[in-house]
Amino acid sequence: MLAHCTRSNRLNRTLRAVAELKARQARRRLDFTHKLTTDLAKSHGPVAIEDLRVKQMTKSAKGTRNAPGVRVSQKSGLNCAIFDNVPGERRRQLAHKCPAHGPLLVAVSPAGTSQTCGDDADHNASVVIHT
Repeated sequence: MLAHCTRSNRLNRTLRAVAELKARQARRRLDFTHKLTTDLAKSHGPVAIEDLRVKQMTKSAKGTRNAPGVRVSQKSGLNCAIFDNVPGERRRQLAHKCPAHGPLLVAVSPAGTSQTCGDDADHNASVVIHT
């Protein structure tokens, strides 16, 4: 029979503090997203967003035992950055708020929107989508 593993009070306190910090970070991210999408819906004309496939963009790069992946840590960092940006939640909120405030929400295919980057990729994509 396995011995029951107990944690010390200090470890429990530390784990609770880490959980509270992560929850605070998530609340701040959600608050920013709410404010951003409300501003876009209330004070802009038609809103165009890239129709991103987040699940496909964030697939793991670790591969298999027979064919291990390459640059796994870089892909992991990219995935964290994508999830921190919460594109799915922004799209969900825009889909809810745009009809309520008037502007039209248009999902545009992301193919080719960032190919000719002479500027910031997001700015360039917006110019390509607008034309």
